[in-house]
Amino acid sequence: MLRLVARSGGRIRSFPFPAGAAVIGAAAGNDLVLPFRGVSRRHARLQPLGRDLLLVDLGSKNGLVASGQRLPQVLLSCGGEVGLGTATLTLEEVATSETELGLALAGDAGFAAAPPSTATGAVTPPARSVRAALRLIRVLERSPGTADGGVAPGLAAARPILGAVSLLAFRVAGGEAVIVECHGPVPGEAAGQVLAAAGPGGAMVAVGAGGEAATVLLGAAGTGQGWRLAAVFAGAGPGADAWERDLFDYLAARLGAAAEPPPPAKPPAAGLRLPEGMVPGTSPAALALLDMIAAAAGSRRQVLVLGETGTGKELVARTLHASGPAAAGPFVTLNCAAIPASLAEAELFGVHGRIATGVDPRPGLFVRAQGGTLFLDEIGELPLELQAKILRVLEEREVLPLGAPAPRKLEVRVIAAANRDLAAMVAAGSFRADLYYRLRGFELRVPPLRERRADVPRLAAAFADRAAAALGKRILGISRGALARLAEHAWPGNVRELAAEVERAVLLCPDGGVVGSGHLSIPEAGASQAQAAAAAPIPPPEPAPAPTLEERVAALERETLTAALAATGGNKAAAARALGLTRNGLNYKLARLGLISAHR
Repeated sequence: MLRLVARSGGRIRSFPFPAGAAVIGAAAGNDLVLPFRGVSRRHARLQPLGRDLLLVDLGSKNGLVASGQRLPQVLLSCGGEVGLGTATLTLEEVATSETELGLALAGDAGFAAAPPSTATGAVTPPARSVRAALRLIRVLERSPGTADGGVAPGLAAARPILGAVSLLAFRVAGGEAVIVECHGPVPGEAAGQVLAAAGPGGAMVAVGAGGEAATVLLGAAGTGQGWRLAAVFAGAGPGADAWERDLFDYLAARLGAAAEPPPPAKPPAAGLRLPEGMVPGTSPAALALLDMIAAAAGSRRQVLVLGETGTGKELVARTLHASGPAAAGPFVTLNCAAIPASLAEAELFGVHGRIATGVDPRPGLFVRAQGGTLFLDEIGELPLELQAKILRVLEEREVLPLGAPAPRKLEVRVIAAANRDLAAMVAAGSFRADLYYRLRGFELRVPPLRERRADVPRLAAAFADRAAAALGKRILGISRGALARLAEHAWPGNVRELAAEVERAVLLCPDGGVVGSGHLSIPEAGASQAQAAAAAPIPPPEPAPAPTLEERVAALERETLTAALAATGGNKAAAARALGLTRNGLNYKLARLGLISAHR
């Protein structure tokens, strides 16, 4: 579908392709309001010509600028652009899924599922009557997904039933109202005043100027940052028929309910204290993991957390610590893969006194975690000799610092994590079996993101909210197209990859905009497989078998005979003398080597 997109600096506004003549300018009474610097109050008139727009200057201060020239009128085609003050107006072909919100951001508390704006059933504009209203309600009730939307397709059909000039669905976010759906033109200056009239639900507000009166009927607001519905009527408003108001209230209530955040399928396991940055999932796999964490949190047993890289194993460990009896103690971490083996022993067990020149005494991580939790990430990277010493600490509940005369008693819970198959490492002899069984007093497996795709929207919304807050941006949400691509991706880097992707998209998204597919770097579904196939290395050709001794001798004879004949100008008698052969002997060799025809 075609849309008009205006950009000025980091700000962006998007308008549907006008159905008829419209005026664009900075004043609130225009059909298209563009409050950017350098845009006059009534800047230009827009006239649709098929899929193009004819822009006619209305005596603005800065005029219409195209190809570096100020022009009285400009024909704007898809892909073209024209300047209005500091704004650049373009006509763009946009997929429907990129103009509709799939997720409306609502802060760290969660997200709201935005209602779709494409038809889900055969909703035709009916005549204005009670029967037509009932038929429309039945169609909407039967439409797929009515529990989470499905009312937006009925707005276009409901407008003639109500006798409204326009029906507008808008969303209030951050104290500002943004029109998302608009069916029908708005008379006079009502377009700029509909949002300003977003007051108490059910209010009848008289708007309009220049002798062109209009009335706006506002639907009741939902809780939180929900959607609102406004009907614009010419003159004094709707008639006295109660069914018209009932139909409008029905549409407003359905639209508001569609914007409410869906309740989680099941609350997090009771008693868990989730650390900052952890977004609890509601998929069956995520809920099962939370139940396992709740079961393990109350004890001081060692816990082994297994899972692919990027799945959030450290957050699981922090949840176990914060929800267990050692929550008041310290939480100390060590990435075993990030420290050289030669330093790991001193880092873990500490140093007592000056055991060598330049080595200062310091407590080890076991001592620093006294009364709390020590998290050993990527424990499979530790060398075997160090594994034996850790096993002794776990068995004896004491640690012997380097150079210390006596061990020190410990009260520390150890949580280990690995993204490698420790059982296979035990079988291969690269990980101690006794340490493996000691660590897995309680084993947790963190599922990869591809096994809990239902959590992708919730995670994406949380990451987008945090990234927008960190950047000082206002992001309305994530489009349906972008959300579908996020849900379809395999996420080999799991939650860490998703967080990085969403943060990048928010960085590219303009202030006040919607994250779309164009802001994502992940390929479309199916494209990744094609790219992987194209990028797969071409196997080298199989080497030719080595020549046999007989083949090597024949090649040497062929080379020698050819050189002798070339040196004698093809004189076989002279070549035979040079080679110490008779003429008949030379002919025999030439025939045997396949050279006789070339030197007859």
